[in-house]
Amino acid sequence: MDGFSFNGTHCSTLGCWYRPDPKDRGSEMEDYEISDIEPDHRDGGYYIGVRVKPRIFE
Repeated sequence: MDGFSFNGTHCSTLGCWYRPDPKDRGSEMEDYEISDIEPDHRDGGYYIGVRVKPRIFE
């Protein structure tokens, strides 16, 4: 069965379906910022993490 479940309730129970095109998968990804440190005294750097910007719904 296509779709998704949340808290034990399948989306079809609520009349909702989600079937993205294969080309559209991943296009919904939100913008993000990468935090890192690049020291001046040597090559390389330190990866700190990623922060996703807040999503705005219309």
